[in-house]
Amino acid sequence: MFLLIFSFFNFSLYSAYGSDLMSGPISFSEGEYKNFSITKNLKSQLKKHARLSFKVINPSKQKKMLYLVFEDKNSKDYWSKLNFKTTLVPGENELIFNLKRFVGERGSVRHKRGIDYNSLKKAFVYIDPEQGSSAEGKFKLTNVKLSNPPKLKTFGGLRAFVFGKKFDSEIPDVFKPISSDTKYGSGNPHGFTSIDLWRVNDAAIAPKWLSETIGVNKAQFRVTLPPGEYNYRLVWDELGYWDVPFWKNRMLSINGSPERKEARSGMSDFLDDYLSLMGEPRKGEHPYDYYFSKVFRPVEGTFTVKKSYVDFTFEGDPTGVSLNYLVIWPVKNKKAASKFLTSMHELGREGFNQKYRKVGVSEEKIKALGASFHNSPGPLLSGKKCDGRKSAKLVSAPNGNIGFDLCVSSSSSESVAIKISDFTSRKAKIKSEALEVSKYIYRYKSIDLNHETYQLMADTLSLVKDGVVDLNGHKTRYLNVRVKGADFTPGLYKGTVSIKQGESEQQLPVELVVLKKNYPKTKIKAGVIGLSPFPKTYFSSAETEQLNLAYHQQAKMKLEQAGLVAFTDIPSLGINYNKAKSKFTLMDQNANDFLANTKLDKVFFYDGSFPRKFLNDNLRNAGQSKEGFYSNLKNELEKFKSKHKAKDFIYLYSDEATGYRNAVKEDALKIAEYKKIFPSLKLGGFGNLYDWGKGQDLYKLWDFGLYADIPNKVHINRLKSLKQEFGVYNICAEPQANLEFCFGPMMYRLEKSGVDFYFEWHASAIHNYPGFDLDGREADIAFFYPTKTGEVAVTRRFVQASKGVEIFNKLKLINHYLNSRKAPGLKERNAKVWLKKLERKELFPIKDYKIGSEGMVSALENELDKMLKTLVSY
Repeated sequence: MFLLIFSFFNFSLYSAYGSDLMSGPISFSEGEYKNFSITKNLKSQLKKHARLSFKVINPSKQKKMLYLVFEDKNSKDYWSKLNFKTTLVPGENELIFNLKRFVGERGSVRHKRGIDYNSLKKAFVYIDPEQGSSAEGKFKLTNVKLSNPPKLKTFGGLRAFVFGKKFDSEIPDVFKPISSDTKYGSGNPHGFTSIDLWRVNDAAIAPKWLSETIGVNKAQFRVTLPPGEYNYRLVWDELGYWDVPFWKNRMLSINGSPERKEARSGMSDFLDDYLSLMGEPRKGEHPYDYYFSKVFRPVEGTFTVKKSYVDFTFEGDPTGVSLNYLVIWPVKNKKAASKFLTSMHELGREGFNQKYRKVGVSEEKIKALGASFHNSPGPLLSGKKCDGRKSAKLVSAPNGNIGFDLCVSSSSSESVAIKISDFTSRKAKIKSEALEVSKYIYRYKSIDLNHETYQLMADTLSLVKDGVVDLNGHKTRYLNVRVKGADFTPGLYKGTVSIKQGESEQQLPVELVVLKKNYPKTKIKAGVIGLSPFPKTYFSSAETEQLNLAYHQQAKMKLEQAGLVAFTDIPSLGINYNKAKSKFTLMDQNANDFLANTKLDKVFFYDGSFPRKFLNDNLRNAGQSKEGFYSNLKNELEKFKSKHKAKDFIYLYSDEATGYRNAVKEDALKIAEYKKIFPSLKLGGFGNLYDWGKGQDLYKLWDFGLYADIPNKVHINRLKSLKQEFGVYNICAEPQANLEFCFGPMMYRLEKSGVDFYFEWHASAIHNYPGFDLDGREADIAFFYPTKTGEVAVTRRFVQASKGVEIFNKLKLINHYLNSRKAPGLKERNAKVWLKKLERKELFPIKDYKIGSEGMVSALENELDKMLKTLVSY
């Protein structure tokens, strides 16, 4: 689930005179539609070339969104124009655009056509002024270039095929496109002689010859060839899109002889493959090489043609045989083939670079070992020198969540040793064994919602064993320290963190104040959408359900440790039919075990298989009528619900009905249908209060609503008058959102304003291969990643949310303390004034309240702990 945000331009604001794109620098301001002069030369040049590149200088200290738009005579609306949208970082940005891409926007195409540059009408750039603070000075566009990607040169005897469906100009001419309907014979020298098709899939990645696949259960592909000796390279792997490959067995035969047989028999084998991208790229390793060398593993070999053709026979489980491309060449042309494959790799990388743009971070000169505490909510980037605080003063409650980040930088590649002393006070001791040290793993991470620009950032936490940290070629390594346990004895604790590399060592002192008051209970219930990071896959083994249960339990435990109790989806239920296939019972043990120790009295469902697959008739056996199935299901679901009487079951079945789905009437009809099948189920969904007029007929029927924003307090009163329970969601779904702010001061204000629930997107990285975060499947904003052991690895996003909850609790404690004082003194009056400053800015709409969030977090860092120590002490 995601929010689609479109920008519709007010074309009456176009400047009267265009600028010549092809000569000289162009200056323009944010909010200005800068037209290009449409000349014969411009049309001709754009038609001849596939790439347009230029540099843009962003004078702002904030990221800005740039739009580049082309219109031709057939452009009527947003979807019939060629729209590019990309993030500019402060300073210089090198941009490259694919002029031959279909009209529409990246990832959403309604019209299967490119721009007709002969009839080009308009072309302009635009900088969105709503992103952050206003730029000081003008944006400058320079170094305009038109180019074409390098061509692949054919050679004698080469045969090259790409398999799929959506072919366009991104497929080099040397490749012959093969669809599932391409049959051998009738003048066609290559094609399928037989095919048992599973599906045709497009992973929406670059290059195209790895994106498109034809998945088969069994097929034979024939190529006409003169007699002789040949080499081949075959890629038959799938990246998938919303799911992952799930095969157990596959086999390749050539001319009837077995060539390759592969098997993944159990969950361990499957997880080895599934988690292959969870490591850390080597310093300087390109993401194209890092990702795709692990996913797409070529099969290479030699065969002999004695007749006039060769047969490649494929057989396997669905997604086991997912045909990408096949290249064949005579053995005698080995040298030419080697050059061709090298050029193909370079061209693939060029296509990848065009689609996914790395925005640079200049590395700083690092000489000696440096270590400091890191407390910035900004991204943790490779190559930045550690120049934070050399000591730490922490404040928390006895039931607090205590932790901190460290930064270590060095020019040496030698491992670093970290040692933390006991933390001692006059009355108690926190032993060093209670402090858990983890290192952040670097990943290529998107920095914007359109998943086009990326940086190398610290992301997933990995436990440090024996206190030794490998820098892995990086000049900077970030660490996280968490104090395990709760209910610490109040007092002032002191300890040290020692960082050592070779003969160099640094000692960083730490003070921890544990207050004499516990954090008060919260009213707002906060958490995440999704829970288990188990993938969406049909792969099955005896361990599947137990592993999924373990993931659920671990993720819920991690959330509760951070003070987050709300989540969606539970371990799936199954159906067990009798021998006659006429009646079934629900297999619910895993769900029962999970729900037995779930603290929240509301159980939310959204994207899990339960109850969606049950209510949608996906699990009915052919031996049961539809009426019999639903009657049987109704009884079983009510039995299951009766085992958990104290909990409300809430199904968020409606997903943005006023938005991209446009399904208000459809979703309203489902209420009566679902209530008939599952009477005790409460129903709701994800809505948009800005579209109240469009969606009110649906919203008024809901028991529970989650809304993308709240325009003003009028809407809160309206929902309460409907006796609808409600909350907000996806307020901070951007990849680089400041979750310390969102789960801290913002959540504090939401609770005080009467908002009951806050859900953030999202908990689990279930979309395809964990670790591949560039292509829009939103794995880059996950709180959890899976591990082979059934535990979950947390991400920096989770750590930020945890820190945010700690800020929220501190604000609650101050407010609770002040409200309990009948005769306030000077320090209480000062604290009230300080707290009122925090509440001065209007909360609704929340999107406006978020502007300037980093400044608020920074102010809280400097003042919140001082205020607590003044009031509550220890």
